[in-house]
Amino acid sequence: MISISITIPIIYTIILIASITRSWLYNVVLPLKLCPFAYRPLVTHSSTEFTLTSADPTLPLSSLLRTLELVSESTMSSPRSTSIVVCAHPSLEDFVSYMDFVNGPVGSLPLVSEGKLQVAPFHPDFRFEGVDSGSVENFVNRSPYPMFHFLREDEVSGAVERWGERGGKTEDIWVRNAEMMMFIGEEGCERIKEKGGVDGHIMERIRDAGFG
Repeated sequence: MISISITIPIIYTIILIASITRSWLYNVVLPLKLCPFAYRPLVTHSSTEFTLTSADPTLPLSSLLRTLELVSESTMSSPRSTSIVVCAHPSLEDFVSYMDFVNGPVGSLPLVSEGKLQVAPFHPDFRFEGVDSGSVENFVNRSPYPMFHFLREDEVSGAVERWGERGGKTEDIWVRNAEMMMFIGEEGCERIKEKGGVDGHIMERIRDAGFG
């Protein structure tokens, strides 16, 4: 089972955030195979730690950073190979501010700066560098709430090696995802966002187009 560590004071907010996030993970990320390296940990459940941080606007970012540090440490010391931290905090709603937090304090966490952990950023307004903000490619890393996905470097290296043994290249993942999102189109992406998942019609189109 995925363990959930919760510090949000309002129970209904907790339930809503957890429900929407889980729906996105299991009804969007997994069916679309957006991250092959995280596929196995998410499917097996026991390999992923899922943490919600406080949405209290009075809580300083230093407190959130401490939570991230604790989660990063548990990711290295526990059998779990990945950890997902959802930070529904007002100060991270702006994408630029979020990325400043990712590239600054989060990137300076010991296990991250030492190269033992990778951090994959996800945000509702995520924008890849050099890509227009309105481009559908950005939906690859767009999530319901700001979040951080910690992956152990040894696990990523192993996944990359296995991917290579099957004739794949890591850069192919981005190309495949971007092309798939362009195939789905803006209307389709918005439909997925509104429904909180990929419906049968879109999945059928994706498979017929060879993205399955």
